[in-house]
Amino acid sequence: MNRNLHINHFFLAILFSASLAGGAFADEDLWVAVGYGGRRMISTDGTNWKITAEWAQPGGDDSNNLMGLVYAQKRFVAVGGGGGGRTGGGHILISTDGTDWREVWKAPSRINPIVYGNGRFVVGGPRKQFYWSTDAETWSPGAKLEDKRCTHFRKGAFGNGVFVITGNHGGNSEAWISVTRDGESVSHVTFDIPNIRDLAFGGGKFVVVGEGVRLVSTDGAKWRPTNLPQDERITWSTHTGERWIRGDEKTVH
Repeated sequence: MNRNLHINHFFLAILFSASLAGGAFADEDLWVAVGYGGRRMISTDGTNWKITAEWAQPGGDDSNNLMGLVYAQKRFVAVGGGGGGRTGGGHILISTDGTDWREVWKAPSRINPIVYGNGRFVVGGPRKQFYWSTDAETWSPGAKLEDKRCTHFRKGAFGNGVFVITGNHGGNSEAWISVTRDGESVSHVTFDIPNIRDLAFGGGKFVVVGEGVRLVSTDGAKWRPTNLPQDERITWSTHTGERWIRGDEKTVH
């Protein structure tokens, strides 16, 4: 196996599948992955992968780390970065085919997550501030989270007309959940939640999972416990369009 494809060793992969209309990719599913070292990879079957670009080998949790990816408006948009001081940096890159990428914004610190809905992109950016764009090219500053318990943005999802973004207070085990309709103002923030590992939307509801947390909501503001087993290790969940699936680093439930 090529050294670049040892995903479990050093590569943080985020996958997205999209059917691209027109061009060489018509009638063909394209999978794109991003991760450590600024690595970008493509696949048409989810099994065989080709690296199209990278900044560093092997890469790590630093300014070269790409962490988030969405497909909207016939383009892939990747975000990431990290660190601070001279080594810090944040990135937004766009591509129409997963092969040729263009960086449209280099920020002083990490940009993550990125979410799309209602015709606009919303990201968690530097200095605890949201940024938004209607085309992923030009970005405007939005709401800023003033509470000292909000530092690191982590996960995001869009549904039922709202963006729901989670985060935590640095290495603190307690998480927070914020709600915004457009990235320009925040309507609600929920605090003092156990550490959230993942957030997803599907079937008309948001679901957050993590160590000791299993919550569901329709609006991102009011949360209630789910019926997921408390003794089951869950670090991610996703909705296929028909049903929910969940798992951890090794298993799928």
